[in-house]
Amino acid sequence: MRSSVRHLRLAAASVVTLPFTPSPANCTDRAPAKPRILVVNPNSSSSFTELMAARAKGWPQLDAVCINPATGPASIEGDFDDVLSAVPTLEEILRRRGTFDAVVVACISDHSAIAAAREALVQPVVGILEASVMLACLVGEKFAIVTSNRRWEPLLWRALETYGVKERCCGVRGCLDRVLDLEGDVHAMILQTARELVEQGAEVIVLGCAGMAGLKEDLEAQLHVPVVDPIDAGFAVAGALVTMRLATSKVNTYHTPGYKACPNISPLLQSAYKN
Repeated sequence: MRSSVRHLRLAAASVVTLPFTPSPANCTDRAPAKPRILVVNPNSSSSFTELMAARAKGWPQLDAVCINPATGPASIEGDFDDVLSAVPTLEEILRRRGTFDAVVVACISDHSAIAAAREALVQPVVGILEASVMLACLVGEKFAIVTSNRRWEPLLWRALETYGVKERCCGVRGCLDRVLDLEGDVHAMILQTARELVEQGAEVIVLGCAGMAGLKEDLEAQLHVPVVDPIDAGFAVAGALVTMRLATSKVNTYHTPGYKACPNISPLLQSAYKN
């Protein structure tokens, strides 16, 4: 047995690997003392962005700036809204290049702007849904998502399958008629839905909308299970990636787009293409 282990160690030591070299224009030898996080709410509702900014105050170790595009849908409730919001979201990100160490796209979905921004940037780009469910899997075997409305249920199931964690989820439940209803007093409905999911076996609850930011502490006190705030999850993962000096890989999937003619698009979007 010892001989086999020794042979494995020798074989591993003999493997020649090519080192990953981060882009010198975007990565330094030392992580910043206070990571600069750009949080982009991809819808045009400033009230949701204000919720994110309020949550950022609980992360004094980060220098977080929360913004939203001035154009596009007021809420995102399907693929059409997603696509319509992607371009103004990307423009806001590209406009601020050089001012941040990581980006958080604050939509609880597998938003189109996430992968696109990863192609355009070397800095880490974090989606709050992916961050939330990955953290939930670390503190419980089964999690469930309380989201805004039933329209989101199939979209979230699809995203969970993409992330490879569908089997760890025991439920996705919408509790409102539309996303913008979150601007009212809906705490009781969210609590009731979350309680039903816990009774069905959920060991962790993921809040399935950025507009639910700030409900974590009260829900945990009443449900007695961990509750993942999606904005907190975005901050935590983005901050960790910066601290660990992990840049977005450019080897294949998120390779910088090659230059091509794109008539009549904005100079900001054109600048993302590699010359």
